[in-house]
Amino acid sequence: MQHVCFHLFDSLPQSLLTQWRAELRGTHGSGVPHGASDEHREWRRRIHDFLDSGYGCCALRDDRLAEVVENALLHFDGQRYTLGALCPITCIRSSRHWRHSR
Repeated sequence: MQHVCFHLFDSLPQSLLTQWRAELRGTHGSGVPHGASDEHREWRRRIHDFLDSGYGCCALRDDRLAEVVENALLHFDGQRYTLGALCPITCIRSSRHWRHSR
């Protein structure tokens, strides 16, 4: 089972990632923590929290646009993968989520 989430290009500004890299650079040389470190958990928490805030144009709230994504997923359903739940499980303002298994 896999979880697929589509985020729009403007849902996480690059300027914010740059700011977070600079803040975390003091605790991790590259500014992008990896592995199971506290810094890595903080990096991922910041990203997920911000994505859930609904920043950006939130185009996938438009049912017509969301339908385009759903139809793209349906196109190979049963051939390349099996969708476990096609309808959006959640619609967090700027993203849509689906579950599928390979």
